[in-house]
Amino acid sequence: MPRMTHTRLSMHLPLLLLGILLMLRSGVAFAQQGPGPQLIPDTGMIGNCSFITGDFSFDCIPLYLAYLLRIAFGMAGGFAVFQIIQGGYEYALSGLQQFGGLPDKEAGKKRITNAVLGLVVVVLTYLIVDTIVSALFVGI
Repeated sequence: MPRMTHTRLSMHLPLLLLGILLMLRSGVAFAQQGPGPQLIPDTGMIGNCSFITGDFSFDCIPLYLAYLLRIAFGMAGGFAVFQIIQGGYEYALSGLQQFGGLPDKEAGKKRITNAVLGLVVVVLTYLIVDTIVSALFVGI
């Protein structure tokens, strides 16, 4: 790893300090609110099962597991999209000399290819699982 000279370090120091300050800034956290995935839907109903009033039976378990699978597949798809974006940055910035520590273009291409393949696998798996669950359990 090349040693940083005093001038390069002094150039990057303000950006480093700004990044540290932004990471240390506290934010407001709201439990179970907002656009993110929730373990129980806003309505409290999945099929004929009410998770708010407690009106559910053994038949509700597969419906709830199918709901959780949808959340998991959504998160996996989001991770794949993030990997595609990261691979694009690696590919685009690999030739610049000021970012000397970044991998070469082939590493960026490989990350993009693997992420696209992963996204295809996630989508196809979701379609298969959703078809099977919908065929077995009506009301999802």
